[in-house]
Amino acid sequence: MIRRPPRSTLSSSSAASDVYKRQKKLRIKWAQEHEARTPVWWKNRGFADGHFWYLARSRLEASTPRPRGSSVLRKRGQGAAPKLQGGKGSAYKQGKRIGVWGVLTTEGLRVAFLPKGRLTGAIHAATVRKHYAAWAGWAQGIVHDGERALWAPAAKRAYEEAGVPPLKHPPTSPDLNPIENAWALLDRRLEETAPETFEPENKFRARVHAATRYLNAGRRLPSLQRLVGSMRSRVQFVLRVKGAMTKY
Repeated sequence: MIRRPPRSTLSSSSAASDVYKRQKKLRIKWAQEHEARTPVWWKNRGFADGHFWYLARSRLEASTPRPRGSSVLRKRGQGAAPKLQGGKGSAYKQGKRIGVWGVLTTEGLRVAFLPKGRLTGAIHAATVRKHYAAWAGWAQGIVHDGERALWAPAAKRAYEEAGVPPLKHPPTSPDLNPIENAWALLDRRLEETAPETFEPENKFRARVHAATRYLNAGRRLPSLQRLVGSMRSRVQFVLRVKGAMTKY
């Protein structure tokens, strides 16, 4: 006898399928709108996103099994992501949340630490006003995702003042933002330089800045520039796979 799955399971599966189909349609539409963009057009844009780590708050906490060093860089096979215990961004079960906001351009990767690892409209507006003139004041637009904080009224005003408009980006599309690949390079460098013992937050922050300088220096900068230069290929790939996720 074949048992039919519960109706709730069928409905949730159908809803997930509908969401996926909508996402694919939005990705195709976005790719069609950007299909004619030239490599020069993309090189005149910046790509932004937030990135987070989880640090041990004490030597005792650092002594528990975790990846090399004190930063908890979640990977496949390392268990579930840290669960909240208290205020978001400050009291995680497996460490303190540390976050940066970054912008990738052909000039390299730039990052600034987020207060208490949080991202709000006001915080993002302050980041734009303080850093974007130096990071991407020459750029003709910044690509980032649809997080509410990034499109809050305060953030929009800050972008207008900086003269660097935010650009539309399809939802759930990390493969279409090359800064995600830059984060992977940054994490790799942090793993290579991680200490074997407990690392205070100020030392970790200094190491993040040092890792960023490392990626921006010498023969490594072209790797970041190639990420920006790959946008035309990413757009074409989306059309080729009819909106599905790409190899990027």
